[in-house]
Amino acid sequence: MSYLLSEFYSSSKEIYKIKLIAGEKGLINDMTWVYLTEDIENGDFLRENELVITTGLSAGTKINWIYELIRELIYRKCSGLLINTDKYILVKDISREVIELCNSENFPLFIMPWEIHISDIMQDYCNKIFMDKYLENTLSKLFYNVIFDSQNIEKYIPLLNSNGYPTESSYYAAKIINISSPLKLQNCINLLSIKYHIFLKNNYYILILKECSKKLLNNLMKNYFEIVDNEIVLNSSILRPQIGIGEKVSSLSKLYFSYSTASYALETAKDSNKDCVYFDELGIFRILSSVSNKELLQSIYFEMLDPIIDYDRKNNTQLLKTLKVYLDFDGSIQETANFLYNHRNTINYRMKKIHGLLKKDLTSTEDKFNLRMAFYIKEYMRL
Repeated sequence: MSYLLSEFYSSSKEIYKIKLIAGEKGLINDMTWVYLTEDIENGDFLRENELVITTGLSAGTKINWIYELIRELIYRKCSGLLINTDKYILVKDISREVIELCNSENFPLFIMPWEIHISDIMQDYCNKIFMDKYLENTLSKLFYNVIFDSQNIEKYIPLLNSNGYPTESSYYAAKIINISSPLKLQNCINLLSIKYHIFLKNNYYILILKECSKKLLNNLMKNYFEIVDNEIVLNSSILRPQIGIGEKVSSLSKLYFSYSTASYALETAKDSNKDCVYFDELGIFRILSSVSNKELLQSIYFEMLDPIIDYDRKNNTQLLKTLKVYLDFDGSIQETANFLYNHRNTINYRMKKIHGLLKKDLTSTEDKFNLRMAFYIKEYMRL
């Protein structure tokens, strides 16, 4: 669980007399913990997105101590620095170079008067973060059960209701792989003021979005992948995330369906090497997903195509692939031949063989539709 620094600042500036003096654009940074340090050499103990507090006890007469500390914090990807001023560091000791560094790097720099005890603010926010982490874990378990234990869904929904997720509201589920940390995605979501929950399951993340329009969702994906692109430019070893976005549903009780379709959309993204696939843009596959009897779909596939599947297996031929390409090119022998790098006579021979095995009229609109449907089933069920 994390706070935006903007939330920390707005809730603390009056109580703890905190003032932001630089790096305002960095208030969108996440704050996952509060850490006290007095020594630049302790940088190895710092973690990404921590808000660091210091009194400057170790600064002594070192003129550039604050500047060097901030450079180290930026390198460690800390979220900001809070200086407890007026004893070891005076406000006038904070140079213009420090201010310019924080502004250029969007690194928030706060000051807090000596009369405020560091222990008070640390205890306050460590307790809040701890309790929010507990709530986050609770919500993750509830959403997990709503998705994967739909038989007992009524046990979990009231608890989600009490945490701001009403039963009758619209929801998207998304499934995400190759994301090392969800924080950058969360920052993008926070900027768009979307209520959400994200949690890890096995080696992928599940994202739940409440009351999110398709336009807002498009903006979210655009903004997020722009950040990903910039990261990959700086570090080519970073894996590129892939996201499957499920069908929008009108109730928490249907969230399992959105997740199921998100899983299919993600598999499609992986197969087609796309960043993001929306299930509602997959056409015929939306209809196939609504068929609860998957055995029926499978039987239709084999009923239509089993003769050439069996022939290919026994003779090491490619009749199934040839038929698929032939249908894709709307029955054009020449385009099928060009695509498969075969002579048109070879394709003519194969099509005669296919016609004899299937006993179908390959010029008939109805037969071509049925065969196309069989291939859609093959793709949908990954047969």
